[in-house]
Amino acid sequence: MIGNNHILVESQPDNTAFFILFPPYNNVSTDQQCSLDYDDGNDYVYSIGVRFQASESKFYAIGQAVTGNGQDADLSGGNAAFIAYYNATNDLQCGQIARTIISEIPFLPDDFLVMVVHPTEQFALGLAPNFVFRFNPSGLSTLITKTSIWSNSSFTPRAADIDTNFTIVTGIRVNSASPRVFASVVVYLIDNTLSHIYSTWTYVPTNNSWQSLLKFSGYDS
Repeated sequence: MIGNNHILVESQPDNTAFFILFPPYNNVSTDQQCSLDYDDGNDYVYSIGVRFQASESKFYAIGQAVTGNGQDADLSGGNAAFIAYYNATNDLQCGQIARTIISEIPFLPDDFLVMVVHPTEQFALGLAPNFVFRFNPSGLSTLITKTSIWSNSSFTPRAADIDTNFTIVTGIRVNSASPRVFASVVVYLIDNTLSHIYSTWTYVPTNNSWQSLLKFSGYDS
């Protein structure tokens, strides 16, 4: 579930639909809600996203087309990922604006994927360990995908925050050289075209602090 000042959205996989509420949220009536079916009953939604302060009731969703056939398959023949853009003006006008299959790069079910929506709502970024993409539903280049841009191949994005020109991505990097601490927290500052890393920062806990005792044994779960 995610929300802002204009819309609150919950993905309901059992109903293969999005449940949508409109403000005010403290006294909801039937004309302040609607249900929007997934594009395909076999879709599985991983994440939904909205801009922080919105002027319209629109949202993005990233998931996997579980059918795994035809145009819904990736290059290896598996289930392809998809990203979609929706408009929910009111309870009578809920619909899908655009949907794109991401077939260029296989997306594994156990991969972590983080999505952020630009402050203007013009595009969304998808950040995963082995690939990243930018989806602009109204642009000439609707979808731009790239293999991993992370300087360390073991990096797994866990959270992100986007601004006008750049995005901050926080995640976990495997410590292959350390027998005690399995992973470290790493922060990337990247540009929103996914073409440049401005800087990276690794969290190093103070000796003898409680953070220094963490082993990150469950970093991959």
